[in-house]
Amino acid sequence: MSFAEKGYLLDAYDTFCRVCANNQFLGFKVDDHIDTNQRIVPTVIDSIRRSAFIIADVSEPRPNVYYELGYAQALGKSVITTAYEGTQLPFDIFDVPTLYWDNQRTLAQKLDERIQRILRT
Repeated sequence: MSFAEKGYLLDAYDTFCRVCANNQFLGFKVDDHIDTNQRIVPTVIDSIRRSAFIIADVSEPRPNVYYELGYAQALGKSVITTAYEGTQLPFDIFDVPTLYWDNQRTLAQKLDERIQRILRT
C-alpha cells in the first residue's frame, strides 16, 4: 500500500494488522520495519517471497504497489487486493478481484472472509 500518511490509509493498515493477528498472521508494511542500512526494494521483494499471502491496497495510484502486486501474482501467492470505495483502477489491474471498502468495519469483515477462504484452500 501507499506510504502516504493519510488517515484512511493509516486506519486501513491498522485493520489489516488486526485482522491478520486474529487469524494468527503478522501483518506489516516494510517501511514500518526496515532498518536504515537496508535497501527497501530488495526487502519488499524478499518479504513478498516469504509471505503466506499478500494484501495489496491500491487506493492510491502507486506504480510500486502495482509492481509488487504483479510480482506476488507471478510467484503464485494468494493476493488480497483492497481499495477504498470509488477508486478508479488502472487498466492493468481493473479486472483483479478487489475488496472495496468505505469504512473499517466493512474492510475488516471482507478481509477476514477472504483470509478464511485462503486458509481453507
